[in-house]
Amino acid sequence: PRWFNAQFQDGMAICREYHKPDLFITMTCNPHWEEIQSQLNGANVQDRPDLVARVFKMKKDQLIDDIMKGKVFGVVPAKLWVIEFQKRGLPHVHILVILQEADRLTTAAHVDETICAELPPHPDEAKSKDHKDQLERMNKIVLTNMVHGPCGKMHSKSPCMEDGKCTKNYPKPMCSHTVIDPGASYPQYRRRAPHEGGKTAKISRGGITYTIDNSWIIPYSPLLSLRYNCHINIEHANSPTSCKYLYKYITKGHDRAMVRSEVEGNGRDEISEYEDLRSCGSSEACWHLMAFPIARKHPAVYAMRVHLEEDQQVTFDEGQEEAALEKARTTELTAFFSLNSKAELPTDHQLQYVDMPKKFRYDQKKKEWILRTNKSDTIGRVHSVNPIAGDVFYLRLLLHNDHCKAKTSFQD
Repeated sequence: PRWFNAQFQDGMAICREYHKPDLFITMTCNPHWEEIQSQLNGANVQDRPDLVARVFKMKKDQLIDDIMKGKVFGVVPAKLWVIEFQKRGLPHVHILVILQEADRLTTAAHVDETICAELPPHPDEAKSKDHKDQLERMNKIVLTNMVHGPCGKMHSKSPCMEDGKCTKNYPKPMCSHTVIDPGASYPQYRRRAPHEGGKTAKISRGGITYTIDNSWIIPYSPLLSLRYNCHINIEHANSPTSCKYLYKYITKGHDRAMVRSEVEGNGRDEISEYEDLRSCGSSEACWHLMAFPIARKHPAVYAMRVHLEEDQQVTFDEGQEEAALEKARTTELTAFFSLNSKAELPTDHQLQYVDMPKKFRYDQKKKEWILRTNKSDTIGRVHSVNPIAGDVFYLRLLLHNDHCKAKTSFQD
């Protein structure tokens, strides 16, 4: 749980340094990918979670390379991603993208250039054979991967239905033009009705044929959908709460399973009859066995301790108390005071405690801050403190104020 919480705190530190995320991308593994199907040799996809994990990791790495190095959306100074697993099912990745100021989607036209929430043009509208082949492939990908439900009146028993309503708010309202509402988490994308030129299509699910329009389409990027042939949902994020959403699933802890055991004999232990156990599906198990990462971020975030004078935490082995005390006496905070006490410290090196990692690195062996020789994007964050902690909380508040630049001691 501490690690989960640290990931969330790191994500919020990145948002604080730059700005709220611009794009929220979700990519789900497609079991029909050629790379998976060609290696099954007659087995079912469910029987080869190792194959699913390896292929999905390669696709995910390529997608992130396209975003970071290929700059398909522009220059990306910061990103965060988390892997999540459907129960007993396929892996998917949530990616938050923070764009540089010049590439941000500030207008409805910019959003329309990047994100589409409509059915693709019909292949008969193509101007050449290659264009027709591309449109046929695009229509197949969208109708297979990017159509929600159908649910509601068309299919009341859909998994997304609760109390007679769709939890994902489908079908979406029709809209002639994209509308960006600063107060909403996501814009209202352009979804033209059939009488405005919007397309309709027929899909078959569960042996039933449905006629759908643009109100059922999940927002996507035509470029990425054609490239990866899977479910890739792209949303223009208007709110910093998307960062909280990103870590919501992993910070709530693992999936749980309740197991009941039968007790024989006269004695009955009600406590041991029920065990609350962690539930781990085969895809997730393979992911961990192969040591693939669950969460990553860029740039790096360096977490720094905060404590009152002589209140730093010391870890020691029995019999080694004195040696551990001397070794752990110096922390990032006490080293910050020591650095400021040097008379020759230039004014531009007198920083807030939280900004230290930008120009200095903390040497764990020497226990001191050393000036960086190369430019670094590392972001600092001070450990979070509950307000009920009292003086430690107020010390943390002070350290985030310009008043505490160049301070040389706790008393100072």
